[in-house]
Amino acid sequence: MENVLTERCLTFKLNGEIETYNAVKITFQFIENDIDYVCYLSNGDYPPEFIVRRSNKKWDDILKMINSVKPCIYKYKKETFYITNEKRNGILGNMQMVCECN
Repeated sequence: MENVLTERCLTFKLNGEIETYNAVKITFQFIENDIDYVCYLSNGDYPPEFIVRRSNKKWDDILKMINSVKPCIYKYKKETFYITNEKRNGILGNMQMVCECN
């Protein structure tokens, strides 16, 4: 298994009529700035949801990137994940969440 990490991450959902379009715009900013993320998309039943790793950036800088596309409600949550071997080259991102069972 990959190197599993547990870190404080930022989570948010995009609500609105053009949510998929905005999700793509946000992911392009994450890719350009080397920010690790995962984006969950549905067929329109649920809004796009992001989990974002700090990636050696300031949280304020990441929030500015997101808010430049669309203001959202954010939460910080401790997440367990690993970074996939794939580059940040698609809307789904490069983080794989891990479920920890006790």
